[in-house]
Amino acid sequence: LGEISRLPISSTFAVGLGRPLLIDVLALPTRFRALALLPALFLATLFFLDQNITVRTVNSPENKLRKGPAYHLDLLALSLLTGATSVTGLPWMCSATVESLNH
Repeated sequence: LGEISRLPISSTFAVGLGRPLLIDVLALPTRFRALALLPALFLATLFFLDQNITVRTVNSPENKLRKGPAYHLDLLALSLLTGATSVTGLPWMCSATVESLNH
């Protein structure tokens, strides 16, 4: 059969290019942290409005749905995931209005 070439795999788990998984935000100069507040406020507002528009559309009276005991936990889960993905540099999630309506 001969020799089969194999892809070299690292024996340790690491992020590409050798950068750390968590970003040290406090290492940035204060002016850059202050400049990051404006888009952060816009994105927080966008996520909040998108989530609430989706909830109000899905829970319209014509769908005849009842509120469960964990009705507001979806907004909490979205905020925790957005915070975690922001710290690690991963893409954000949103409530995906179109997919929620078609589900």
